[in-house]
Amino acid sequence: PAPAGGHGLLGMRERVTALGGALTTGPRYGGGFRVHAILPATTHAHGPACAQSRARTRTPAPGDAA
Repeated sequence: PAPAGGHGLLGMRERVTALGGALTTGPRYGGGFRVHAILPATTHAHGPACAQSRARTRTPAPGDAA
């Protein structure tokens, strides 16, 4: 497991919100932890948040031009 003190849920909430969605998190009855994200079916594919996200996360597949 990752060490405590990260910003995983905060970062996830920021990304979901940037896409117009909602995120709820919390402990589950009986144990465990729940992460529930609701995202819109369509987004502005050319919006700044989407472009920034694609720029940060794109990893070329083998055979892709760099």
